[in-house]
Amino acid sequence: MKFIFLLFGSLLLINPVYSDKEEEVFKGSVIEFSEIWNLVIENSHTLKAGSHEEKSAEIAKNRASKHWIPKVYSDVRSYNTNDPAMNFFSNLGQRSALDGDFSTKSTRSRLSNYVDTSNNIYTTPNYNTLNLFAPDTLNNPGSNTFSRGTIGVDLPLYEGGSKVNISKMTEKKLEGKKKEREFVIQSEYFSAVFTYSSILVMNNYLKKMIELNKIVDGLQKRFQLKGSPIGYSGYLGIKSIQNYIKGNKDSVRSQIMSLKENLEIITDKKINNWVPKDDNVILFSDKYLKIQNSDEINPELKITKAYKSYAEGSEIQIEAEKARHLPKVGMFGEAYAYNGSRDTATSYNAGLYVQMNLLSPTDIGIIEEAKQNSLAIKERVEDMKMKDKAKYNSLSRMEKSLKENIILMSETQKLQEEQIINSQNLFSTGSINILQLAEVLNQVTEFYRKKAEAETEYLRIRSELTLFNESTSGDLK
Repeated sequence: MKFIFLLFGSLLLINPVYSDKEEEVFKGSVIEFSEIWNLVIENSHTLKAGSHEEKSAEIAKNRASKHWIPKVYSDVRSYNTNDPAMNFFSNLGQRSALDGDFSTKSTRSRLSNYVDTSNNIYTTPNYNTLNLFAPDTLNNPGSNTFSRGTIGVDLPLYEGGSKVNISKMTEKKLEGKKKEREFVIQSEYFSAVFTYSSILVMNNYLKKMIELNKIVDGLQKRFQLKGSPIGYSGYLGIKSIQNYIKGNKDSVRSQIMSLKENLEIITDKKINNWVPKDDNVILFSDKYLKIQNSDEINPELKITKAYKSYAEGSEIQIEAEKARHLPKVGMFGEAYAYNGSRDTATSYNAGLYVQMNLLSPTDIGIIEEAKQNSLAIKERVEDMKMKDKAKYNSLSRMEKSLKENIILMSETQKLQEEQIINSQNLFSTGSINILQLAEVLNQVTEFYRKKAEAETEYLRIRSELTLFNESTSGDLK
């Protein structure tokens, strides 16, 4: 009986049998990480947002670089007005002002309306007496409709370097946005590859838990362990291992499902009912988590490099703010066309201008403000660079240590599995009791847990180290 059990247990370590609930986790089409990453690139809203931000910065840079092109503008309006000034100048704009347009009340009270040059009173109507009946057309022109069109050109010749420096600032902003977008791509890659590889580790761990569970279940079912104190203690030990394994299985299964859902979300539900391709953690890392040596790269995150560009832009801003206190020189020209009930006529206005702010309360201290802002960004960049270097060195040391540890643990796993078979043989011959066998199984269970934790931590560190690579997403070929 014991021999049959041992044979059954040995086969389980090679070819475990899964229940329907357990099969759900391992069922589905096999998808390699490269396929998932391509779907992430196509569907990630975070990556799309970063792309739009970069394009926006590029448009702003192109727009700012055209500061030397003259401004051309136009204005067309049709209006009805009883305003005396607008009526008069609109008629004048038509080049159609008449004598009657100058008629006012004051013309009625002129002495010449009543007496001639010899101081004799007029007894017959004449030109001057007509003023007594003249309307007040200048002050009360009535409501009239006019049209006016304007086209103008403004060519700035000198602006104190303001627009030139703003153009340079937008170039630095675009540089920063490009680096920022690269960092977003790397962060998405970090998230996707770590999630995928964590599923891989959890799958392997769950398989080992299922294998151990079958062995422990076999022990519990096939042997009467309650007949002696040692037997009963063994029974309790086996039962404890059973409960521990069951709890771990359920927990790991939930983790796997959650991790899969995360990947499904960032691929916009383009994958479902899938499983990762079985792979060794070290081999997977060498394929998808390649890292560059510190002598090949400057260990700085892309986001730090982005802030370096922003810091350079903030220095240029200081020069741009100085232009607020400098004169602006330019050329201008405007052409007008008036239309009304009398005629249509055109005119123009052209020349040079000089503008300068003599006092603007909102500009007081603006240069010093720009300097302080620039210094703040520079200090922040220096802090980021120091932290990046320290983090890179720490991750590099941890990566080497964990890699060696995992290689040793992989070798130890073979020994542990062999120990399970040997311990069962010893138990079948009576060389060890059930308590000792239970202790071996408990040690192996704990070993599998620690190995899964070590592999997960190793993958996290390798994934995080890829953030320091010059490339944005690793070599997926």
